[in-house]
Amino acid sequence: MEAVVQFFLLALTAIFAENTVFTRALGASRALMEMRSSRSTMLFGAVLTVITFFSSLLCYPANILLRMTPYYLYLEPLIFVLCIGIVYAIIYLIIGRFFPKVQNRIGKMLPMATFNSALLGAILVALHQNFNLAQTIGFGLGTGIGFTVAALLICEGQKRLELSRLPRSFRGLPATLLYIGILSLAFYGLIGHQLPS
Repeated sequence: MEAVVQFFLLALTAIFAENTVFTRALGASRALMEMRSSRSTMLFGAVLTVITFFSSLLCYPANILLRMTPYYLYLEPLIFVLCIGIVYAIIYLIIGRFFPKVQNRIGKMLPMATFNSALLGAILVALHQNFNLAQTIGFGLGTGIGFTVAALLICEGQKRLELSRLPRSFRGLPATLLYIGILSLAFYGLIGHQLPS
């Protein structure tokens, strides 16, 4: 029962208090800012969430084995990217073999979602916090959902910014970056950091 509570607690923490896009600036790429429709954003977020979930499952035992080596800090990113690549290959083969219609829709999104800094960052953060398996999976799942929430907020903000009258120099990317910065401050305030005295 305690593992289930830890799973959901860390999933909620990763979604709201430690959102990868707004608090750590992970996954904030040009692809994220170019998403215009909520449907494609939800699909991208779902793909990222599934890959994060399965990558967390694979990276946790790899981390345990890796900690036995003397230079594990240098090997960690390489091994984790290799584990993420294995998950990508398995999902790509399964979708190509059993769901060819789905492959047409997410074929271009799958590599962008897989090799995203939000995914690797979530796994590195979870495993450096010495989370157990349930916590690692919960944090990975919450990271994917949190990325989707952030992407939807950015997509909606871009739609509203296009409808408003902005000075010419602020249209497009500058206004979007200001919007993301203000949202980041709001999410950062949820964590409750204190100013240095």
